[in-house]
Amino acid sequence: MKRIFAVTLFAVFLTACSGSKKTTANTNTETNATAAKGTEDGLSFETAVVIHEKHEGPGIDAEYKWIKEHYSGYKIKGQSLNTVNKKWYDIITIELSNGKDVKLYFDITQFYGKF
Repeated sequence: MKRIFAVTLFAVFLTACSGSKKTTANTNTETNATAAKGTEDGLSFETAVVIHEKHEGPGIDAEYKWIKEHYSGYKIKGQSLNTVNKKWYDIITIELSNGKDVKLYFDITQFYGKF
């Protein structure tokens, strides 16, 4: 029952956060759209950004901080939760200032469900 409550609460939080947010950062959008193909570029499950936090509040803050540091002039379009190979992922869709949508994958296994 506690787990169902936590999942429901998290879903409500995600819905509340999925409204249109606009922000700017001192980075180049064109460069960010073709982010370096590092091990954690966030563009797929395989290269998801791993969030190293122990609780949901700081974990969610870390996700948005990462986005702000890597993309400028974005707007949040949506967010979903997925599980693959016993790992939990937030998938956050952003719209860049040029109108292009980008899905960003965050491995939230370390903090998911921990308040």
